[in-house]
Amino acid sequence: MSQGAEGKLEEVRGALSRRIGFLLQRAHNRLREAILSALDGSGLNPGQLAILGALAVANDVTQRELIAATGIEKSSMVIFLDRLEADGWVERRPHPNDRRARAIHLTEQGRARLAVVGPGLEAAEAQFVALLSNDEKERLIDMLRRLNRIPDGNDPTDPARGGA
Repeated sequence: MSQGAEGKLEEVRGALSRRIGFLLQRAHNRLREAILSALDGSGLNPGQLAILGALAVANDVTQRELIAATGIEKSSMVIFLDRLEADGWVERRPHPNDRRARAIHLTEQGRARLAVVGPGLEAAEAQFVALLSNDEKERLIDMLRRLNRIPDGNDPTDPARGGA
C-alpha cells in the first residue's frame, strides 16, 4: 500500500473511531461471531437464545411478555417459537390466568440443552470484555441499559417500581 493510501486509511480509521454507531456495530459484530461460534452445532440462533434466556429466568410467560422483555419483533418471535417448540426446547401451554393466552414453557429438555451451551456463551462474552476491568464492565452494562432504556431495578423513579 502506498504511503498516500496508508495516510488516507489512517484518516478514515481516526474519523470512524469517534463514531458511536460505527463502534457499536463493530463491537456487535465481534460479539455475534463469538456467540455464533459458541452456538455451533446446537441448532440455536441468537434470537432463539434470547427467548431461552428469558424463559430460564421467568418461565411460563406469554408471547407478548417475551416480546416486551427481549425486543424481538412479533413475526420473528412466532417463527422462533415455532422452531423451538418443534425442536423440543419449549412448549406452548394454556395460560393459568388468561384462557385466551398461551404460556411459553421452557421444557426440561430445553433447560438441559441450554445448560450445555451456557458455558461456551459465558466464555465468549468473558473473552469479548477481557480487556475491561470489572468496574468498566459494570459501567458498560449500565450505559447499554440506559441507551436501550432497560431499567436496572434499582432506580426509585422507575415506573415499574412505582416511582415517578
